[in-house]
Amino acid sequence: MAHSHVKANLGSLVIKPISREHSTATYGWQLSAAERSSLADRINAEPWAWCAQEPMAMSTAPVVTRSGLEPRRFVLRTFGVAHGDDYYFLPGGLGRVAGHIGQYTVSNYTGALAKDVWVLSAEAGELGGARRDRRLNQPAARASGLAPRVADNLYWLGRYAERAEGTSRLIKVTDDFAEDHSARPSTPGAGAMTALLHAVGMVTTAASIDNQSPIDYLRHLVLDGHRRGTVLHCARQLVDAAQHIRDLLSVDTWSVLSRLERTLAEIPDAEHQLQPQLADVLESLLALAGIIAHSMVRDESWAFLDAGTRMERAQLTVSLLRNTIIWPRPRAVDGLVVEGVLRAGESIITHRRRAAAGTGPTAPIESAIDLLLFDRINPRSVIYQLDSLAADLRLIGDEPSAARAAELAARLGEVDIAAIQEDNRGPLARLLNDLADDLRALNDAIGGRHFVRQAPRHAQSAEWATPWQVT
Repeated sequence: MAHSHVKANLGSLVIKPISREHSTATYGWQLSAAERSSLADRINAEPWAWCAQEPMAMSTAPVVTRSGLEPRRFVLRTFGVAHGDDYYFLPGGLGRVAGHIGQYTVSNYTGALAKDVWVLSAEAGELGGARRDRRLNQPAARASGLAPRVADNLYWLGRYAERAEGTSRLIKVTDDFAEDHSARPSTPGAGAMTALLHAVGMVTTAASIDNQSPIDYLRHLVLDGHRRGTVLHCARQLVDAAQHIRDLLSVDTWSVLSRLERTLAEIPDAEHQLQPQLADVLESLLALAGIIAHSMVRDESWAFLDAGTRMERAQLTVSLLRNTIIWPRPRAVDGLVVEGVLRAGESIITHRRRAAAGTGPTAPIESAIDLLLFDRINPRSVIYQLDSLAADLRLIGDEPSAARAAELAARLGEVDIAAIQEDNRGPLARLLNDLADDLRALNDAIGGRHFVRQAPRHAQSAEWATPWQVT
């Protein structure tokens, strides 16, 4: 549009800068005389930086408000699928309506609302038949029918939920030792505390203790959101994964995640203990696990989520054992460390019950190895995770990965427990190292098979725009 025409009709045009970084539209008829004069001066100074458009009449959609129905300006986005040299456009779409009555700009930053758009057929089955005729033949690129993005987020939702829970348990146990023994060096309790602090750092890979006090170090591992491996970082990743698959999760999920976020947002004073906050974190995570266990249909979605949980629990348990019980220590220290490991692995009650009944090893280290590695009926053991993972992968239809998980479980089940001696832990260390490598390779295989995404054919801006904002 010619410069002179824009100047003469500034009060009736839509004006905006051509730069996408400053793409806010200005409506000439809404400006005062002084504002129009100022805008004209800016256009005169840089005429190449501006464009003008005639206003277009927009349709409206009804919006329910507290005062009744209101007509709001409406923008429709439709979706097409590229196939060969052609495009196929889908019935319906996604609509946005203005945030307020009389508002001209319909976009996220002005508070626009989303509406689903459905196209109703005049005859039953008409559109359904059209959809069947236009369905594209997809190559069998992966075993699962879920999109890679969805499968990826489900898997990592399971992993981050379990990582947050396992990390919280381990820190809670270690903090308990620190509260009791940090002021009493050279005691068995202080030795066990030091061993568990080292294990926490190795398992979380978040940070080393450096010159911090044990309590400050553990507080950092809970509340520092900038380092990977902390409880807060895991919780944030968990919420982010959940946000990407909202339509697959129970509505009760969000109240639990909101409570978890509020709990971790509360920074306790230095003199306050960490135990109550960790108890609240675990309460939220256990509630989330319960909702998932009792609300999700056992389909592919469940299988990916549960597979992530099983893989994370197996790897966390192996890492915990590698960094604790394979190291020989004085017997008094060793007993306390192993008891801490059993508590972190949520198996201390089973150990005590079996020891008292004479149905399990009485030595804590033998019991820990049995319960956390080889016990097929303990839902915290590594072999239980491998059996469950194999079942999840079969449900997904990934037989090669399921076979690898079943093979790992079979090899673990064939290990002679009697060969693992308390005074010679070399075979146990080699077993755990091999198991860690095998689990990592299996995790990579699952990711490569199911989570690889194709790059989009066309990169398009995700910003919403009105017809007046399109150049």
